[in-house]
Amino acid sequence: MKKHKLAVGLTKFYLRSGRGHGLSDFLIVLAKNIVYAGAFGLLVKLWTGINISYPILVGLAICYEIWCYVLGLIDEKVGFWKFQNNYNAKNLTPFWEEMDKKIDEIKAKL
Repeated sequence: MKKHKLAVGLTKFYLRSGRGHGLSDFLIVLAKNIVYAGAFGLLVKLWTGINISYPILVGLAICYEIWCYVLGLIDEKVGFWKFQNNYNAKNLTPFWEEMDKKIDEIKAKL
């Protein structure tokens, strides 16, 4: 591995920055939703004349994020994501299932 110090360093940088992007994406999406809510409030005011206060719109954007969290929590408990991955591995990319069978055969021979 000492020969590939640059590759190892770049790989660590890539993985760490990817995780950082994933964690900061929450704040970016929240800010984007607040901007969208403001635009929605402006359109409602222009089209209907009804004025929706910005604190209510910001609250709606935050409620949306809470809703997404609750959906993620339900998914974690029910395991929908696991079902998706299992279906993908067995039906959409059967190569992995064949490889698992071959590994089992090799283990049985040993």
